[in-house]
Amino acid sequence: QDLLRLTDVPRRFRFRHPILRRAIYDATPGGWRIGAHQRTADALRQASASTEVLAHHVDLSAKPGDASAVAILQDAGRRSAQRAPATAARWFTAALRLLPTSAPGEQRLDLLRASATCLETTGRFAEAHALLVESLEIAPDEQRSLRLSLTGSCARVEHLLGRHDQAHRRLAAALDALPDARGGEAIGLMIELAGDALFRLDYAAAEDWARRAVDAARVADDDALTPGALAILVRALAWGSQAQLAQAVRAEAAALIDPLPDEAFALQLGAAVDLCGAEIYLDEFDAAAARAQRVLEIGRTTRQTQRFPGVYATLGVALCMLGRLDDAAQLLEAAIEAARTSGNPQALAWALFCRAFVALPAGQPELAITAGRESLELASDGGQRVIAARAGAVLAVAFLDAGQPTEAEAVIGPVDQHVELLPPAWRAYVQELMARCWLALGRATDAERAALGARDSAAAAGLRLPTAMAERAAALVALAAGDATTGRARALESVALADAVGAPVEAGLSRTVAGRAFAVLGERDQAVE
Repeated sequence: QDLLRLTDVPRRFRFRHPILRRAIYDATPGGWRIGAHQRTADALRQASASTEVLAHHVDLSAKPGDASAVAILQDAGRRSAQRAPATAARWFTAALRLLPTSAPGEQRLDLLRASATCLETTGRFAEAHALLVESLEIAPDEQRSLRLSLTGSCARVEHLLGRHDQAHRRLAAALDALPDARGGEAIGLMIELAGDALFRLDYAAAEDWARRAVDAARVADDDALTPGALAILVRALAWGSQAQLAQAVRAEAAALIDPLPDEAFALQLGAAVDLCGAEIYLDEFDAAAARAQRVLEIGRTTRQTQRFPGVYATLGVALCMLGRLDDAAQLLEAAIEAARTSGNPQALAWALFCRAFVALPAGQPELAITAGRESLELASDGGQRVIAARAGAVLAVAFLDAGQPTEAEAVIGPVDQHVELLPPAWRAYVQELMARCWLALGRATDAERAALGARDSAAAAGLRLPTAMAERAAALVALAAGDATTGRARALESVALADAVGAPVEAGLSRTVAGRAFAVLGERDQAVE
């Protein structure tokens, strides 16, 4: 009847079509199906099949308490973990379901940890978190290293879920409980606490923890932890507006991380992500893009990409600043889909904001509105005020570009409440957007206030691109006030600064303002040029 067909392997057959196979499978009674899987598993055992081949049938037929089934699933999970973590998570979870109540606590703990690691790797953070919490509940107090490792993993996932206060309490309690605050365990917690402080926007505390981690790692001569400690210090300094210090530490961190062969680099992905994340705030867009691209490539190979969702935002922004708008858009579309699949609202809010950020200079206001609005809603619901401020400013400009001034005014007002939370480099960018909005809405006083704020933020950042933003805001305000001479000077200064850091989109926007000023002054040829 052509239901089955021969294959190239003697005595082996296949269904004519996968849909036909599924239809027949679903049509069989459930109890018979369990028995069929059991018979298949028995036949495969007799043929000395691997545990990875056996696992599917064991999962669907074994009874709770079957120790041999647990062993098969656990071994299949270990064999699959590196190349297929989602499949491995299924086998580990199935083994936990079948584990006898009399099984040793150590075996349950091993399965919980292995399953949590695979779930985290595939971006299923809420499920991973539940298993890590359960692991901490049953981990023996005397196994301090194990408990600290679980604590760090749990806090890392809590940050990814936006539960920053919960992560902070967990990390602080773990460090307080350590008898020796100088060993590798303490250094790892200090690095986590520095990252935790950045999530909570406490840049001084982040720098303090990072410096303590660097000092301790150097004393211990720990090659594994020193790159991570230096990288988180670079991020703390960059976000905290200490650009010169950040550049010096950045050179040291890059010298340790960049020459690593791929296998060793894979063990330092977290440090590399922190480093390129800092470079976005240091006008180092080429370096950030190159390192973030390497993180993604090696992360995909080692199935770790989902553990570092922020790298998509870093690479997307870097590509946008470099004028590679199509590349940035494609990357961020993929990041949005990955964030939706993982169910991580914080990662999704970031990816959507970045997509809106790229859509603006690409002349796609409707897309910027769609992505910006969803990002703002997610960020507001999750208490992510930093994302909300950025998304709100981009959304307001998108509304203006789309000819919707009323909607723009409704959005830009609340941005004022959060803009001071931003690191100065990004604060200047948002304040320049705000100045544009206020001018378009006819509110010159508010526009001037935003432009002065951008100037102060740029001075605090001490970088060329934030200064270019501030100069453009000043040029726009001067033009609106009828002072085209000042507007021209400020706009041309903005052009020079943006060109100097290789940011063609920003330079182009500033050239447009300079062209308007030349036109007002009657200098037609210069305006056209």
